[in-house]
Amino acid sequence: MYPGTINFFHILAVIPREVSQPGAGAWTTWVFIICLSLLSITRYFFPGRIRQIATAAWSIRHFNILHKETNITGDTPGILLKLNFILVLSLLIYQSIEYAELLPEIAMISPARFYTIIFFLIVVFYPAKNLILRVLAWVFQTRTASTAYFGNIVVVNQFAGLALMPLVFIHAYNPNSYLVYSAWLVFALLNLYKVFRGALLGFHTAGFSMYYLFLYLCGVELAPLLLILKAASEYLFNN
Repeated sequence: MYPGTINFFHILAVIPREVSQPGAGAWTTWVFIICLSLLSITRYFFPGRIRQIATAAWSIRHFNILHKETNITGDTPGILLKLNFILVLSLLIYQSIEYAELLPEIAMISPARFYTIIFFLIVVFYPAKNLILRVLAWVFQTRTASTAYFGNIVVVNQFAGLALMPLVFIHAYNPNSYLVYSAWLVFALLNLYKVFRGALLGFHTAGFSMYYLFLYLCGVELAPLLLILKAASEYLFNN
């Protein structure tokens, strides 16, 4: 058996198994409390917003209404729900890396610190995508379509944070391979849906550029995924 084969099958195995997860502890509980607090504040001070996000994530008509009536990306409930999404996604990535034993080097730092590093990387990643989107919108003069596309990204991401919470936090205290796979499957399907619906929104916007959409999808949506897959495969087969 070649070196790294165990790690490879460790990821692809479909039989659920109980595993130890020493990283789950007090800091994970605090992440959970923060996420619940963010949702509670949103629900208390902005009643109906969570329901509106859930509806707008699946209905273009409701999305257009929400997009016109509110500042999805910059108002207080939008920021709270985006923060919840980043916290949940960061925990999912941490759990996946630890569960698959992709980076043994993380044993040298505390789990909470490694989670914090992932959190700040994601915090930087999404504004960078937004910046690229705005630059492309300026180059191709597609500001209206880009605004709708970015609003679509935000809404689906906010919904993804809500959808992933149960899977991520159950796995934190009861590790199981099915939970990890299910969480990534949900996240992948939501991202595919997000891109598909973003294209539909663009088609219904005057001045939409297919070339612009192609550049954006290849440069911003697909390139990071391909880089992650390449890095993971090189690690698996070279170790």
